[in-house]
Amino acid sequence: MYLNCVDLLELIPLSITLTLAKLEIGGCVSTDNCNSAQKFSRLLISKVKKISKERGYSEEEIKIFEGDCQQHLRNGWIGTITSTLKAHLVSALEDDLTTIHPTFLVATNAVGHLWALEKCFENGANYPKGVAWVFKNYMNMYNPNAHVWALS
Repeated sequence: MYLNCVDLLELIPLSITLTLAKLEIGGCVSTDNCNSAQKFSRLLISKVKKISKERGYSEEEIKIFEGDCQQHLRNGWIGTITSTLKAHLVSALEDDLTTIHPTFLVATNAVGHLWALEKCFENGANYPKGVAWVFKNYMNMYNPNAHVWALS
């Protein structure tokens, strides 16, 4: 693919040098937060440590950083919050929800509301009824130093 780019080809390591031991000093293992991924992470790290010790490294020299995927943690966290919120709202509004006519589309699921907000305010939503430009102008005029976090 880059046969004419010798400088790039020199940066590619030889296949014989690609081993698990590359993680032994300053490597990072980041996984999903589900049980099977966590187990795989623990097994991988123990294998790397074993290989590193066989290569003569001491326990103090082996430095492997462990981390969880923030995207998966965020999704799990938000999922738990929204399901707990929905259960609370259904319990608190049980009698009132039965009196509201279904055509009003009243719901207790916060995820649907977040999707609606994203469609309305997100710049990349490509939603014809969205007002992202109006919202952006308003924020620039009245709150120029505020940071607006993306919903997605």
